[in-house]
Amino acid sequence: MDQANFPKEIKIILIVLLIVIMAGGIFYFWSQNNKGIQNLSTSGNSLSQVPTEQVLNSLDDARAKARDAVRIADIGAIRSKLEVYRDANNDSYPESFQMLDKTYSDPSTNQPYFYARCEAQSYHLGASLETNYAAYLQSDDDKGPMCSADKIDGADNKGCDGTNGLFCYDFAF
Repeated sequence: MDQANFPKEIKIILIVLLIVIMAGGIFYFWSQNNKGIQNLSTSGNSLSQVPTEQVLNSLDDARAKARDAVRIADIGAIRSKLEVYRDANNDSYPESFQMLDKTYSDPSTNQPYFYARCEAQSYHLGASLETNYAAYLQSDDDKGPMCSADKIDGADNKGCDGTNGLFCYDFAF
């Protein structure tokens, strides 16, 4: 029989029956698995805390990655703005970020990113990442300070200012 010839009522009954069967199966498997959880929870372990802690840790990791994504995007935007500035100012980079038309700052600390102009035609720019973003850290410059005004240590194993537990994402030109 062609499916198009089924009356509407039969289609609804079949869908309801399918839902009831699926719900019964889910309830059965849940009740079987729940017996083991009840036995473990009476032994003194708080199973409800473990998933909550894992979820919170996952959220913290996701937030750190999101902040790093903002930092990486900001560094890309700053590099573009530095080139626009240089083109408009006799091949000279700005002495500070305040000379750009938009200020950028770290999403966690609200401090400006690391920047040093060593000569009119060179600069060192960096952001400290919270996560070891290998794909990005392998593509940055990893430069040490380029002049006395430059305090950026571009090594990937610490923050741009030497802070342990962070990772320096830097570019030099």
